[in-house]
Amino acid sequence: MRIDLFPQLRYDDLTIEVSGETIILNGTAIDLSDIPTGGTMPLYARDETGDFLFGPNGDVTILIDCPWICGDIHRDATGELIVPVTLPHLAEASEARRFPEPITVATDGPVALPE
Repeated sequence: MRIDLFPQLRYDDLTIEVSGETIILNGTAIDLSDIPTGGTMPLYARDETGDFLFGPNGDVTILIDCPWICGDIHRDATGELIVPVTLPHLAEASEARRFPEPITVATDGPVALPE
């Protein structure tokens, strides 16, 4: 699994754990095992033309109910899952935290985030 981090100035914390093909973000588990090779789990619902689908309140319909996921989740041709995650940071955060590299997860358990 590869976690692509998208930094955002925020004042909350994030913890990430991985268990098999499940990613756990601040306690919210997302099972990714149903995504086929070359497939996508979209963040937002779209119609057959690619336009967003809207709910009764005029909001875009969200398919992945986790505020930390910030885009579609993909499984590439090699079978690797690619998960886009918002990485919160403070104004005085380190360069590593503000400009993070993707994280490749090889084992289950907590994922270390840039300090």
